[in-house]
Amino acid sequence: MNKKDVVLEVKNLTKKYIDFTLSNVSFELKRGTVTGFVGQNGSGKTTTIKSIMGFMNFEGEILYNGKAFNQKENIGYIGETGDIYPKIKIKKLTKFYSKAYKDWDNEKFKHLFYDVFKLNDNLLLQELSSGMRTKYFLSLALSKNSELIILDEPTTGLDPVVRADLLKILHNLAEKENKTIFFSSHIMEDIDEIADNIIFIQDGRIILSGRKADIKTKYPKLQDVLLEKSNEVSFCYD
Repeated sequence: MNKKDVVLEVKNLTKKYIDFTLSNVSFELKRGTVTGFVGQNGSGKTTTIKSIMGFMNFEGEILYNGKAFNQKENIGYIGETGDIYPKIKIKKLTKFYSKAYKDWDNEKFKHLFYDVFKLNDNLLLQELSSGMRTKYFLSLALSKNSELIILDEPTTGLDPVVRADLLKILHNLAEKENKTIFFSSHIMEDIDEIADNIIFIQDGRIILSGRKADIKTKYPKLQDVLLEKSNEVSFCYD
């Protein structure tokens, strides 16, 4: 891959816990592509993403367009949507976010918030269901107009119709606006539908990565990758 085409480069990312190690995780994200990040719960997906976002210390190197970078300015992100300012109205919280980012696209936000997700900005954050909260933070992340968008389980809690709308939005961002999308999901159908490339992680290690089309020549059912690798590990321990 030409380095000029690489938006994000993760090199030998390592994070050690008492009972888990993210070990030498390396990959590149090509500009204008959608990459699915797949693994079972506890495999290291969120640790990888939090490291990229600068939420924790780690060993290794992460570069944005070949350089060190400011995550807040350069990445549109949605991860855990806890009770940040739970008693503030959505309208006021949105105003705060819109002023925090220089490339904020208010028209895109209004389209997503009102037209696509049909949300009410007079509600308090704590009054939103988990699905509504996901929709709201997705509206914020996608309106930041970042070149790179990182989403940790973005479709969890969404009904099938809204999930389909979201996937279409992500696909269009990559195809028409040359955005780079990196998203983790346990919903293999979502990965299969819009991902150009897939990275599989298991027990803190990358076990397979590449173009979806190439991977599917061997694994028509993508979930078989994790099943086969799990069986290999089990066999080694027997």
